[in-house]
Amino acid sequence: MRRPDPLDRIKRLVRNGKIAFTTKAREEMDEHELTKQEVLEAVCNATRIDKLLASRNPRTGARERLYVIKGSTMRNVGIYTKGKIHRTYSYDVPYESETIYTFISAKLTQ
Repeated sequence: MRRPDPLDRIKRLVRNGKIAFTTKAREEMDEHELTKQEVLEAVCNATRIDKLLASRNPRTGARERLYVIKGSTMRNVGIYTKGKIHRTYSYDVPYESETIYTFISAKLTQ
């Protein structure tokens, strides 16, 4: 079976509310006066992944893929986002996990 397109997968996670924002992303959103809704709308309106970056998690050293997505809101506000798809585990229920999309960066495009 073919793996789903990463952008489709990210859009599905966003639409289902399976998201998180890092402190950095929240600070950038505040600095650029962006709402959570505008950031999510821009990702859902994006037509492609602008760049795929190979990176290492600064805390664990594990390799990860970062997706740079540029999209715009219905009011035509351009927004740059960077994030990753990953699994998060529950401390309350052993072996239970869910896949989420974490925004690492979210700001106005230049």
